Amino acid sequence: MEVIVKRIEAIYKFLYFSFFVLIILFGRSFTGIYIFGFRIGELMIAASLLVSIYFLIVVKRDNKFFYFGDKTFFLMKLIFISFFITVFATGGSLFYEYTYKSSSYIWTLAFLFYGMFAFNKINKDSNVLKIIPFLLPVTYILSTTYFPQFLIDFFFKYSDKFDFLKASDVFLTFIFTNIFNRKYIKKEFNFYMYLLLSSAVFIPLFLFKSKGAFLPAIIFLFFEIIRTRNIFFKNKIKSLILMGACVPIFFFSTYNAGLNLFVNDYTLEEEVLSTKIASSVSRAAKEKNTTELFGSFFIMDGRLYSEEQMANWRLQIWQDVFWDLFYYSEYNNNDYNANLFRTELEPRRDVFLTGFGYNEILDAMNDTSRRGTDLKNENVHNFALNILAKGGILQFLLFFAMYLSLIGYWYQKNKNFKLLGFITFSLMTAFFDVAMESVRFPFIFFGSIAYLFNEN
Repeated sequence: MEVIVKRIEAIYKFLYFSFFVLIILFGRSFTGIYIFGFRIGELMIAASLLVSIYFLIVVKRDNKFFYFGDKTFFLMKLIFISFFITVFATGGSLFYEYTYKSSSYIWTLAFLFYGMFAFNKINKDSNVLKIIPFLLPVTYILSTTYFPQFLIDFFFKYSDKFDFLKASDVFLTFIFTNIFNRKYIKKEFNFYMYLLLSSAVFIPLFLFKSKGAFLPAIIFLFFEIIRTRNIFFKNKIKSLILMGACVPIFFFSTYNAGLNLFVNDYTLEEEVLSTKIASSVSRAAKEKNTTELFGSFFIMDGRLYSEEQMANWRLQIWQDVFWDLFYYSEYNNNDYNANLFRTELEPRRDVFLTGFGYNEILDAMNDTSRRGTDLKNENVHNFALNILAKGGILQFLLFFAMYLSLIGYWYQKNKNFKLLGFITFSLMTAFFDVAMESVRFPFIFFGSIAYLFNEN
C-alpha cells in the first residue's frame, strides 16, 4: 500500500511541475489543448471544484495542505459557501455549466492546495527548482523574438486557440523568478545582477504589452533596489559597470519589443474596439461640455473618460458595472454609443450584497462593441470589480480578509513582507487585465505562494 501511495505522489509531482512549467511557457495555448473532448483548463477547473467541495466538507486538518493558517482556511471555506448563497439569492442553477465557468475565480483557490502538497513533497535541492530562473529568458524569446513554427502548428491543431503570452502572465513569471532567486542564488551580487538585467530586458516588453504590468514592474524594481542597496554599496565598481551595461540592453529590448512583438488577435481586437469607442467619445466631447482633470482624463456628464484608447475602453466598462450595482439602466445592445450616455431608470438595492450571480454575462458586457468579433470577451478586466459584480460586497470582503489573513500569518512566522510584496504586485496586474478569471494566472500565482511557504 505504501509503495502505491508513493507512486501516486510521484505521478502527481510530475504532472504538477510539468503543468507549472508548460503554463509559464505557453499560457493560454497549453490550457486550451483538448483531452477526451475537454480543454485542459476546463479539466483543471473541474478538479479544483471537486477539491474545493471536499475541503469545504472536511473537518480534520492536514498539515500537508494547510500550513498557511487556520483562519485563512476558514475564510476560504466561507468564500466557497458564499458561492452557494449567491446562486440561490440570484435564482441560479447548480446544474448549469456556465455557473461554474463564470465563478472559476472561486474554484481556482484550490490551486493553493495543489501547490502546498506538491512543494511539500519536493526536495529543496531538486533539479526541478533549478530550472525556474531559466524560464524567464525563455518567455522573453517566445514573446518577442522567435516562436517555433512546429509549436504554432501543434497548438492550432490540438488547442482551441493559439495565443502568445499575456503581459500579466509574463509579469508573474518575472516577479516570481526574482523572488525565488533571493533564496537559491547563493552569491548576493549574482542575484543583484539577475534582478537588474531581467528588469532591463522585461520592463520595455511590459511597456509595449500592457501598462497594467509596466507600472507594478517599475514599483517592484524600485522597492527591490532599495531593499538591496547594501549589495550596491558593497560592490560599488561592479554595480556601476552592471548599471552601465543595463542601459544598452534596455534600449535594445525596447527596439526588439517594438519591432518584433507578436500581437495576438485578442490584443488587436481590444485595440480595434477601444479605437471605435474612443472615436465616439471624441465626437461626443466636441458636442458637450467637458471638465479636464489631469493627463488624458476628463469628466463629461458625470462620467470619467480618457483620451487614451485602451484606458478609456476599460474605464467605460468599469463605470457601467459599478453603475449597474446601484441603478436599473436602459441598454441598446445594437448601438456602441448607448453605454456612453445611459439613462438611469431607478435605484436598486437587490444586488450589492450578493452580486448579479453567475447565470449569465454581466449587462455591461452585453454591448456587442465590447465583446469582440467572436462575442467571447465577457470579462471586465478588473479582478476586484469582477468579484463585487458577481458575488457582491460580502464575497469581496471575504476575499480581502483571506489575503490579509494569509499575509498576516506569513509575517507572524517569518517577520518579513516578502509575501505582501508578491501578492500586492501580482494582483496589481489583475486590476487591469483578465488574470484571476483565467486558469493559467491563478495556477502560477497560488503555486508561487505555496513555494514561498515551503521555502520557509
